[in-house]
Order: sequence, then structure tokens, then C-alpha cells
Amino acid sequence: MAISASEIYWDCEHFYDGETTRLVPKFNAMLALPNLRLTRTAGESKVINRLTSRAIIIAGSGMCNGGRILHHLK
Repeated sequence: MAISASEIYWDCEHFYDGETTRLVPKFNAMLALPNLRLTRTAGESKVINRLTSRAIIIAGSGMCNGGRILHHLK
């Protein structure tokens, strides 16, 4: 859900205030990060467990309480 909410936010630049409009060119490149992976399904998320390098996993609290992030916390 957070990915979908972010996509709506990114697509509605006409609602941004002046400061956000000024900052968008600087931070809009976030999605171009080569190591950033957005996962929508539990299967895609579980693939992260196969990484041999370090990773930072960001998830909402609901995902930590009973969602698909639990397998990462194990």
C-alpha cells in the first residue's frame, strides 16, 4: 500500500507547495537508485533474504506486527 500511496504522491506534483516543488528535482531521483528495490508481494520481499550483502529494509509498523516483514526479523 505504501508503494501505491507514494506513486500517487509522485504523480500529483501540481498539489505540491512551493518548497516541495523546489526540492522535487533534488529528491525525485530517489527511484533511480540502483540498489533500491520496492516490493509489493511477500515473494518479492522474501528474495531479499537471499542477499549475501547488507541491506536496509524499510516497512510500516503493521508489517512488523503481523505482516510480511516478520520473516526478515527472524
